[in-house]
Amino acid sequence: MNQDRFTNVSIIYIERDLSNELSNEQILEKFTISNRQLQL
Repeated sequence: MNQDRFTNVSIIYIERDLSNELSNEQILEKFTISNRQLQL
């Protein structure tokens, strides 16, 4: 896991009260829209 991803996952965990209010569909929608690249 690279540093950026770790940081983002950490923020989600720290702000879990807010993230628990989001539905899985909302999260998946944002993820599919984003421009992402697979790092090997």
